[in-house]
Amino acid sequence: MITCIGGLLAVIIYSIFFTDTRRGIIPYRFYNVLTNSMEPKIGTDSLVLVKVYDKSMKIQKNDIITFSANRFGEKIIITHRFSHTERNKEGETVYKTHPERSNTLDVYEMVWYKKS
Repeated sequence: MITCIGGLLAVIIYSIFFTDTRRGIIPYRFYNVLTNSMEPKIGTDSLVLVKVYDKSMKIQKNDIITFSANRFGEKIIITHRFSHTERNKEGETVYKTHPERSNTLDVYEMVWYKKS
């Protein structure tokens, strides 16, 4: 029991200080949902544990995903529902998302980049 609690605490502490997935070895990250866009499923100020995505994973329509986006020049982390993929002008796969109670797509796009 103490080992399990210690292990969980180690994961939490590691996730707090090493949220950059390029440095991480643990495939999970904690994020705080700052807005009500995912209510009632996920409440404002909720802490979510997210598995780091890799291309072998299959994202299904309406899966909840957390991703980095550029919103008006600011890098933000967003948790929304996945809708579908499209190709942009550069031929990259773009992941389209939307908030919990809306089917209106987000104006920002998420493109998965291969780590170098």
